Amino acid sequence: MVWHSPCGGDAGCWVAIPINDPKHWRERAEEARAAADQLTDPDSKRRMLRVADDYEELARRAERRLRDKQQQQQIQPDYKKE
Repeated sequence: MVWHSPCGGDAGCWVAIPINDPKHWRERAEEARAAADQLTDPDSKRRMLRVADDYEELARRAERRLRDKQQQQQIQPDYKKE
């Protein structure tokens, strides 16, 4: 989890950004596509759709990180102190 302050670092204004959650990024992509649907300027619409594509790429990367982490956990034996 990464923390971000959208209001310039004021105490109590920090929000968590789940960078390893593909669902989070796919939801942002859907929001960007919905915003693009509301735009009438072709260049603005194209740029917003690019933002949606970028969010989809972040989702794919998050999926790869999760998959790699799961595979790594399966490879490494779980050593326990006795």
